[in-house]
Amino acid sequence: MQAVGFLLLFYVLSFQSVDALLTCSKCDLTPNECYRSSSTCRGDYCYHAEYFYPNENIPMIQKGCILGDIPSEGCRINHYGNVICFCSDADYCNTNVTETSVTETSTILPLQTCRPEKVTTTPRVRWIRPCAGNYCSSLSSQASSEEGNYTWTTKDCNKENEFDIFPTFTVFNFYPNSCVWLEYGGQPNLKACYGSNELDSTLSIDSTIAKIQCEVDYFSPRLPYVKTGDYCTGQFCFISATSRGDVYRGCVSSATLNTVSTLKIGYTRSYTGLEQWICDQPDCNSDLKSAENSWPPELYLYRNLSNLREFSVFYINYASGFSFFPSFFLVIIIFFL
Repeated sequence: MQAVGFLLLFYVLSFQSVDALLTCSKCDLTPNECYRSSSTCRGDYCYHAEYFYPNENIPMIQKGCILGDIPSEGCRINHYGNVICFCSDADYCNTNVTETSVTETSTILPLQTCRPEKVTTTPRVRWIRPCAGNYCSSLSSQASSEEGNYTWTTKDCNKENEFDIFPTFTVFNFYPNSCVWLEYGGQPNLKACYGSNELDSTLSIDSTIAKIQCEVDYFSPRLPYVKTGDYCTGQFCFISATSRGDVYRGCVSSATLNTVSTLKIGYTRSYTGLEQWICDQPDCNSDLKSAENSWPPELYLYRNLSNLREFSVFYINYASGFSFFPSFFLVIIIFFL
């Protein structure tokens, strides 16, 4: 009977762990409207962001939750004067963020010089004025034209809504001071870097890391869906979904400096609403259920968090997603009885 009691206690605690995620206030409005909002979300951290636009004295306020790693809690200010704050000390910790609390806890992100560049089939511009930013971003990809194959490249400073966490210029969440090599539906190859101006020429893929086969696809709720049946190989498989419902499946390899977070399996959601599932088993990105079921038990908390299941192509069977634990413990309890 003691064994039965222990198992029942473990069963209860397992389901209580679902409440480990924070409940956060959620809104994307002017300050007065935002404070009256009753919307919520759940995540690893709550955030409060303030965006100041030209000729506007009152900032746009954005509140919500993110899932993933952050460099530190507190507030940071980018070179546009925009602010984002992260907290995790209590539920709704992002509800009553005041101007004083933002000022007292803010860190001004350091500046660096970036060299903008745009390389296509057209003649290269002789000179583009350098820009000052907190991070330099770069995108490059192989393409073809009537003249043959070429590599197009775009480099610039970070955008108004970018800080020291997930950059916003791709459909993939990754961390500063790193590069990712992506293949996904609609994009056969893409290299994206976010860090110093020289990062794209400094980091390269580790050829010793084993690669797995992943499915490649694209889905838009505004277009008829046609399964491509294409595949690619990479360090991880992934599914990414924008806040508009566009879904991308593909593979990714990454390289990063030693001092920053690295890509790993699991679920992330950016403050832009971009959701992402990463897995490391062959073809594990065939759908959301396959991706989440390939994760180890300790990531159970991050299953079934997305609203993406409203799109039938990547539907998660919510009931079956929770059926494993009750059935498993019920069998053990009956066995001991």
